[in-house]
Amino acid sequence: MKKFKVIIDVDPGIDDVTALFYLLNDPRYEIELITVARGNIALKNAVRNACHVMDLLHKNVPIVAGYEKRFSSSTEDATFLHTAEGMGGYHPPKKTLTQPLQQDCADAMYDVLKKYPHQVYILMITPHTNLAYLLTKHPDARDLVKGIVMESGAPNGIKANPNYCSFNIRVDAPAFKHTIDANLPTVMIPSGIGRDEAYLTEEHVERMKNTNDVGLFMAKTFETYWEPNYSDRRIACNDLAAVFYLTHPHLFKFKRAKISVDTQTGKVTADYTHKGNFKVAQKLKRDRFLKLVFKKLEEMSDIKIPEIHKPEYSAPEFHETFETISRKPSAKKVKTGKKAGKTMATNHKNASVTKQKTDAKTTTNKTKSTAKATKTAARKTAIAKTSATKSSAKLATDATNTANASSATKVHEKTTAKISRAKKNSTVNKKSSTKTTATKTQTATEKSTGKGKTTKAATPKQNSSTKLHTSTAKTASTKSRKTKVAGTAGRKQTQK
Repeated sequence: MKKFKVIIDVDPGIDDVTALFYLLNDPRYEIELITVARGNIALKNAVRNACHVMDLLHKNVPIVAGYEKRFSSSTEDATFLHTAEGMGGYHPPKKTLTQPLQQDCADAMYDVLKKYPHQVYILMITPHTNLAYLLTKHPDARDLVKGIVMESGAPNGIKANPNYCSFNIRVDAPAFKHTIDANLPTVMIPSGIGRDEAYLTEEHVERMKNTNDVGLFMAKTFETYWEPNYSDRRIACNDLAAVFYLTHPHLFKFKRAKISVDTQTGKVTADYTHKGNFKVAQKLKRDRFLKLVFKKLEEMSDIKIPEIHKPEYSAPEFHETFETISRKPSAKKVKTGKKAGKTMATNHKNASVTKQKTDAKTTTNKTKSTAKATKTAARKTAIAKTSATKSSAKLATDATNTANASSATKVHEKTTAKISRAKKNSTVNKKSSTKTTATKTQTATEKSTGKGKTTKAATPKQNSSTKLHTSTAKTASTKSRKTKVAGTAGRKQTQK
């Protein structure tokens, strides 16, 4: 089994803590040193978190605090995602059993490189402050490093923002310029890989929670780490993707490039050429990555984390309490003797009072949450009923419209049939009328030509009748005149 000696530079940070769990439980990694950078959160809190991970896993790897100053003037951090304490929904203790080395960061790194020349990879999942500090203080260190594996840079942007500038670069861009100028063989796992391909969904986080104590612990830290600027809910596994590179390089597809950086904005540019000393990841096999994540998680089932089962982690107001605690100033020096005893008693009493108040507040919040949930459920039920009624009405209307349309279609078909029959009858009648007219015409023609004698024979009869009528009228007129003459003669004789 091939093994890899590494110095890992972290700024834990939620994703750094996840990466450390996987890295420290992979037998192929020989971790020679853990350096802690100022990045996601304040340096002292990041060192404390790295030490706490050692306590949880019962590991003994040397840890050293990094260079507190930056090569840039930026004061940006990522506490809005990680919280001020750096572990999201998990509340780390103020003190740890593991303590960091009291040694300069650059010197500690240099000692490891001299002990194992050309054998050690520097795994950078942070701003490049500590590496720049090493190269500045020990320029010959560049000749002792086997290679750099880095998570950061976004030469191709990310899907949510094509002009995205990686956090680990922009907070200390001049430091990254030192890495470029060292001309070391470097593998870049850009921000787009973690956000757009090596990410976890809500279902994945739920599955982790139900796998074992480590999964439950990680799910708790993820509570504040949902990626902004994406329409869905996702956990970007930027650092974990970089950790998997050395042991599983087949997960990635690369292009060689020459890299440059704008030291003012932190924008990284890639000139893709086979002569470049950077290998820039372009793609990741997502299915294989997720399979590996859960396989490795199941292998950590023997790790027990009692702290994650404490009642405080189920309190709904935990984040508010957590943020209040994180803003309090650090405790003063530890007192000794009787004063110390009194102080401890007072602190214990105050803690009890605080716990009682917290419990009361928890009960109140739960009651309010229950009432709110009930009200919301009732509102949703009412909306659902209204929607169902509207849907039923719409379906009935659609059915009626369909029936009307069907009736109209049938009426139209009947009307069309009637019109068709009428046209047919009209055509038949026209043909019959034409035939009848032709027959009459033929008959008239035949009468006028072949039967003229009958017409002439009828004429004398008509004349004879006329003559008889005329003769009768003349006879009547003659008798009337004779009567008048006789009357006149009689009157004359009487007068005489």
